[in-house]
Amino acid sequence: MELRQLLKKLWSARLFIVMGSVILTLATYMISLSLPVNYRSSLNLYVSRRIQEPSDKYYTFDGYYSQQAAERYTQTVIGILQSREVLRGAAASASLPIDEVFLKQLSRSVRVREDAPQLISLMVTRPNREQSAALNLGLANAAIGKLTTLNQTGDRDLTIEEVSANPIVEVLPPMPLLNSLLAFIFGLVVFSLFTGLFSYLKE
Repeated sequence: MELRQLLKKLWSARLFIVMGSVILTLATYMISLSLPVNYRSSLNLYVSRRIQEPSDKYYTFDGYYSQQAAERYTQTVIGILQSREVLRGAAASASLPIDEVFLKQLSRSVRVREDAPQLISLMVTRPNREQSAALNLGLANAAIGKLTTLNQTGDRDLTIEEVSANPIVEVLPPMPLLNSLLAFIFGLVVFSLFTGLFSYLKE
């Protein structure tokens, strides 16, 4: 089928394509209105290593190795924050279920990101403001406690600190207009492809 023929077929089926897209848009709009408001809490953690005391006998590289160790340790901290054990401890501190089914669902609402070589951003999105903040603090405290215990037999100079005492909580309301616009564009693409494929197979 040539391009001109395909465009002619799509133009002939324009009512079907547009109506299908409009129906999909309206359905998306109604669903978006019924979605709950979510709350995202954010907390920053700073990973550092105590600098070696200056010595008049040898050069200590002005904390260069301490910084390098802290930067590498940041990846370990991120892994601990994403571990199931720490998530279970945070859920327990927030009085939430700790069964595997709930923890698996809960893990999808947690995002850990390295914003800088020694700065970690911890974000938790939940449908309840207090729960989001409590889980965020619980994750940070559980991770710090776990890492402190592990460092008793390792490098005790490595530390993890919360940049602020409390998480910042922001509201994430549903976006029906944006979702509807995306649904309309998606509908145009899908129904156009369907029409083109149907015309091609029919011939």
